[in-house]
Amino acid sequence: MAIPFGGLVNSGLGLYKQFAGESRPTQFLDNLGRTLLRFDVVLSENFGRQAQPTSFPVEDGSTISDHIIRAPVTYDIVGLITDTPLATADSLKTDRISADPSSSPIAQEVVTTAATSLLPPAAVVAAAGAHALWQSQKNAVSRSRAAYQTLCRMQYGDPTATPAVSPTIFIVETKLETFGNMMIADLQTGRDDKSGDSLTFALKLVRIDIATSQTIPLGALSNQALAALQQSIGEKQGDAFDATKYQQGKIAGRAAGQSGVDKVGL
Repeated sequence: MAIPFGGLVNSGLGLYKQFAGESRPTQFLDNLGRTLLRFDVVLSENFGRQAQPTSFPVEDGSTISDHIIRAPVTYDIVGLITDTPLATADSLKTDRISADPSSSPIAQEVVTTAATSLLPPAAVVAAAGAHALWQSQKNAVSRSRAAYQTLCRMQYGDPTATPAVSPTIFIVETKLETFGNMMIADLQTGRDDKSGDSLTFALKLVRIDIATSQTIPLGALSNQALAALQQSIGEKQGDAFDATKYQQGKIAGRAAGQSGVDKVGL
């Protein structure tokens, strides 16, 4: 699945501004309803449903719909996650600082002026604090990188973890429908000169259909009439077998008795 990365950032942010007020964003949830991943903006999505008839003839009088093969539901999505999302009450607290404050002209002026004792030492402390904040944010994992790591872990799991983590089966909530038992079949991401502090993800999701097993007692499948017939045949075969052995023993006994008479007569 090709990803048109160039120019997606500007168009994606424009769409996000337009639809930021919608109450149901596309997101991935676990089985308890907790958010695993939420895209800042969805650039495109495609829902796939396919079904095909059996390639074998259908018996006359049978239910035709039972011979329609339903393929698993697929969902393709191209979404964007940026390190500097649009300002909201939460993002104002968590967004990364895009430049080192100490390198800005204002900060340099504060440091220079404080060095000449024209400003109180508090200004120097403020500049140092800004630099420390920037450094801590710089070393932290960015939103886009964290999203990449989350998607990789959802797709492949983590066999090196203790205990090992299996691939994730999750719920996809979209504006049109909610899909359960979804897995990541294909994950692509890339960067170019227009990406900036963001990543564009193209995913192909497939739903795993769950079949419910049923058990029934073997007696429900038995044929009483056939069982009685088989039992009758077995008894007759046994009687015939016993009669044959009886006749053979009787003949052998007579032969032995005749032999004894012959010996006495001699």
